[in-house]
This record gives sequence, structure tokens and C-alpha cells, in this order.
Amino acid sequence: MLRDKSTTASAVVTTAGTLGFLLLMLGFGLAVSGRDAAAVNPVHPTVEDAPIASIDHPIGPAGRVHDSVEVNGRLFIAGDFTSIDGVDQPHLAEIDPTTGDLVSTFDIEISGGSVYALAASPDGTTLYLGGRFKKVDGHSRSRLAAISLSDDSVLPWNPGTERRVNALATDGAIVIIAGDFHTLAGAPAERIGVVDATNGMRLPWHLSADEEIHDLEWNEHDLVYVAGEFLDFSGTGQSHLASVDLTAGAASSWRPIAPFMIWDVALDPSGEALYAAEGGSLALGGNRLSRFHTVASGRPAWTRQADGDYQAVTTDGTWVYAGGHFDYDGKGIDVDPNAAERRKMLSVDAETGVLTDWDPHFTSVLGIWHLNVTTGGLIVGGDFDRVNWFPQGHVARFTGPQPSPLAPPPVVVPEPLPDAECTTQFVDGYRTITVVSFQAPDEFVIRRNGSWLASPPVDELVITPFDDFGGGFATQWSLGHDLPLDGAFLTRMSVDGGPRLELQCAAGDPLVSVPPLTPPAPEPDPEPGTAWCTVTNRDLEFEIAVDESAVIRRNGSWAHTAEAGTTDWQDPAGRADDTYLIRFVEHGVRRDVACERQAGTPEPEPTCTVLSLPDGTIQIDVMLHEEPRAVVLRRNGSWLVTLPDLAQNTFVDDNVDGSYLARIRGANGSSFDLECGQI
Repeated sequence: MLRDKSTTASAVVTTAGTLGFLLLMLGFGLAVSGRDAAAVNPVHPTVEDAPIASIDHPIGPAGRVHDSVEVNGRLFIAGDFTSIDGVDQPHLAEIDPTTGDLVSTFDIEISGGSVYALAASPDGTTLYLGGRFKKVDGHSRSRLAAISLSDDSVLPWNPGTERRVNALATDGAIVIIAGDFHTLAGAPAERIGVVDATNGMRLPWHLSADEEIHDLEWNEHDLVYVAGEFLDFSGTGQSHLASVDLTAGAASSWRPIAPFMIWDVALDPSGEALYAAEGGSLALGGNRLSRFHTVASGRPAWTRQADGDYQAVTTDGTWVYAGGHFDYDGKGIDVDPNAAERRKMLSVDAETGVLTDWDPHFTSVLGIWHLNVTTGGLIVGGDFDRVNWFPQGHVARFTGPQPSPLAPPPVVVPEPLPDAECTTQFVDGYRTITVVSFQAPDEFVIRRNGSWLASPPVDELVITPFDDFGGGFATQWSLGHDLPLDGAFLTRMSVDGGPRLELQCAAGDPLVSVPPLTPPAPEPDPEPGTAWCTVTNRDLEFEIAVDESAVIRRNGSWAHTAEAGTTDWQDPAGRADDTYLIRFVEHGVRRDVACERQAGTPEPEPTCTVLSLPDGTIQIDVMLHEEPRAVVLRRNGSWLVTLPDLAQNTFVDDNVDGSYLARIRGANGSSFDLECGQI
């Protein structure tokens, strides 16, 4: 994760996420991502070798580290932590880049929330902060601040936002700010905006995103890459990954195809490739590490999938290092018995995406959240407490020899079946494929002009035995009038579950005389089965025609997934005017059945009230239909506190004024909002 253009400046400045130190001399490779940086040789940890801990901080930061920046030999870290190795230092700290010790002379105090993003000016004089904090060294700063590194003092730069900042990027003249906010420097801004790097004034750039932005990556060719959860960037319809043309102050014409949310991106030192750490659904093809071309739109050049989210990525131009909360490269050991185990982190060849032998083990659930190449090695940060089974809190540093790409699996080229031939001709006006072979196929695929065309089931093929040439079979299939009639045809077939055999189909007469094909009459669509649904107050009763799970939608959005055989459900978030439907698949067709509302005894609506008590506490009272999983209290649109249950309904806050809302999280994963009132 590189949030700063200044990696190419004379003052070496690199940035990234999480930090805390253990120097592991165990076999891993790296070169610094910065033209003025010295070469580094990171280490490949192995289970058998004990780490040589010249830097050993088994406690480390007391909380996740979200970002780091190296500036003129100084190393700063930021995050959720409140202390480092037991010494109080909330959310922002300087540590020694060689020993990892806390530098006590840097004593900027952050209060009111975490720091998520750091960026430094190219000349190394200014450090910019972004996050959720409200005060910096006693100065009121709403989620954005700047520190002078000449005397470690807070600068008057103060644009401010009302919600969290996730990413910053600067070239010394402007600062690009991204996150989940709706205002910036007192003006509307949908999750991204640009301000003057000196005075913090808003610049009139036309940028926006409809969902949260997680990362920014600055390309020296007047481009900034933007990654996150958005489905529309600046009105272009571009989802999850886009770029900003700095000369125009607007979205560029770059259109990569990125179907899944992106946590982090890293730019190749050449500027020609961008690597993305993607989340999403494993079943739908998500949890990917991808390489995109920066000079061409379209699909990634290569992708790798893991059995959990990729959450962090960095590169030195030769190798790409990626981390997340996965345990296996690929879809996991349950799906692929040959899947390579990689506990939360791996590395691949940058050009080809081939997995390397580098295999550190991190003990964690949520895994790796930050990677950064510095002049001292590769910094790894996350939620882990052990590396290769040795105690190490939240951060580690690797240096040492180069990793090696693993050999790709051998490519098996099937041999054609002896004397098997394929021809294509017209029979009764239909394009017909005929294959003569000594054995009948159990799989049959037809390709046209190098692309898949059809995979007819074996029971739809016309297979005719014959005695010519010592016996065999003629397998025929008609393409039909609705499929292309011209082009170069090829068949792929397998026999007895063996490897696929490829046969080029020559135009001409069939080798044997076979009866003309008559296409089977299409089967009529099956009649839909019985399905109904009723709702009384919050109670749904339903019946569907298939023994499959069904989705219950409330007011047009998902509310619950009913398992197969289920016939009723009570909606914990239901209200008297809600509308419901049951969605399921029958005979391959999606069906929606509206739920008819029945009369019932009215129930009291859920309510929320909030009071300011004389002792300075805030009391929230919520009346619900059932016990929630959690209650999240929000003030003025931003998170304030999470109450684990309604028994704990008071909390202390020094600033009580505002509009309150309770977000109720139900036991089934659903949620809804209750307005609590104004104080």
C-alpha cells in the first residue's frame, strides 16, 4: 500500500499500513520500491529455523497498526493501538527503524479516535494524518491534521471531515483525501476530495464515490488510483477500481474490470502494472490477488484466488507480497486436496503470478492488514500474535535471500485417439458434426473458431455402431438453425473418464453412412408449482414448490435466508407497513412470490429515546421485540459506541449535543435503524 508520490523524490518517503518488529533471518527476498532507496534482501521464514531476533517486541503495539511512513530515516506508525511495549502512546508513534523501539522524543497525543492513514510531503517536512480522531496534541482536529517534522508541532492545516478518512496521497502541493465521509473542508464531498497542502482549502475537483474508498496509489504520470467498495466512481459507472487524471481534476478513461471490492493496491515500480488485494465471495470467484495493466483497460493480466480475503499487497517489482485472512492458496483444502498451505501471507512472481516457496506462518484469525517495503525490509502488520510460532505482536520485519518461484504443474497434451476423425457437413439443412472413433465418448465439446460453442449431453448425441474398419462408432450432433453454420470446428471428447482428445473437423462427406438427424422437439417449460406466502404482523408463513432454500426480501432488500423445508419465520426487525416476498429457483427459473398481509393484533413499534443525565452520562432506552445481538449508537451520522446488550444502556461522553440514532443488529444478521432524538 503506497499512499505517496514521493517514493521517487530525493528524500525517500514510503508509506503503508501496520508496523511492529521482529527481524526474521529465515529466507525471503525483496528490493525497495523506490528509485532512490537502497536494495534490500528480505528473508524467507521456515518452520524449522528459529528466528534471529535482533529486533524482538513480542508485545508490540497494543492494537492494530493501520499505516506507516518512512521519512528521512524516521519511521512513524498509526492505528488503533494505545500503547507500544507497555508504554502509553495512543494512535500515533515514532519508532526506531533499526531496533523498533519507541522514540520517546516524539510525543504527539491523539484523542477521540484512531489514525488510519499517513502521508508525508516529498521534502519530508510535513506529516499528514487521517482517521477518526478529534484532537491532536490538544488542538481540535476533525479526522484530518498535519504535523511539522522540523519541530514535531501541530500545523494550522485543518480541512476536517465528519466521518472516517482511510487514505491520503500528496505531492506537496495538494492532498487527496478518501474514506467514508460526506463533507470536506465545510463543503459536500462524497468520499473523496482534494485540498491545498498548505492552507487546507478545498479545490473544485469533480470526484465522488457511491461507497467507501479504502486506498489511494499515486502514479508519477499524473494519475492517482482509487480502490474500494464503490460501484460508481464520479458518474462513470466504474466499480471498485478507477483512476483520477490530475491534469483534468476528474476521473480518467481507464476502465479495468474489477468485479469485487478491493482493500488495497500497490503500483509496480515500472508504473506499468497495478496489483489489487480483493475481497468478495469465494463461491463467485472473489478473494483474488490480481495484476492490472495501467495503460490498458479490461481484465487483469493474471489472478490468484485464496480461501479468504486478500487484504494487503506490496511489490518490489520482482515479487508481489500479499496477505489476508486466508489459509490456502486456491479454494482451500476441502475443494482442492493439492492446495498449497499459506497461513495469511504468500508471495508470487510479479510478471507471471506463479506462487513462490516463501511460506511464513502467522497465528491469527483476521490475518494480515498491512504490507510495506521500506529501506529496512518488508514490514508486515496485522492481528497476529505469533510468527512461525514465536511470540510477536501485530508486526514483523523480514530481510534475507530471494524466494524462488515454484514449478508450475506439467501441461498434459492429450494424444488423439488412433484413427479417430471428425467431419462437418449439412444433413437436412442442419450443420452436423460427425466423429468416427473406436470407442463411444462420455463427454463431447464443440468449439468454433477457437472458442467454446456447445457441450451437448451424451444422451442427446446420435451414436451409431458400425463394422467398417474393424468396428467402431459414429457420433453425430446437429448444431441447429440457431447456432453458427460457418467457421473452423473442433471437437474435444473423452472416453471412460480419460483425458480430453482434440480433433479438427474437416469439411466434407461423412466417413460412414448414417441416417439423417432429426432434431428432438423442445420440451415444454414445466408448469410452476404451488407457492404462497402470508404475513401477520412480523410472522411469515409460506410454502414453495421445491425442496430448496429461499430468500425472504423485506421492502426490496434481503432480510433472511430460509433453509430448505422451512415454512415460517418471525422477522425481528419487522414493522406493520413492511412488504415481503419469497424468492426461490424452480426448474432453473427464479420465482418471486409476494406475501399477502393478513390482519392481526397490532404490536407496539420498536422505539428509542436518549437522555442526558445530570452526572454527565448519556442514557439510551430501546424497546425491541427481542434481544438484539448488539446496539450501535450513532451521533450526527457517525459511530459513537457499540453496546453489547441493553443491560448496559449508559455511557460517558464529554460532548453530548447532536442527533442520535440506534442501529439494531439482530441475531440473524439483519439490522435496522431507530431514531432516538436530539440532545
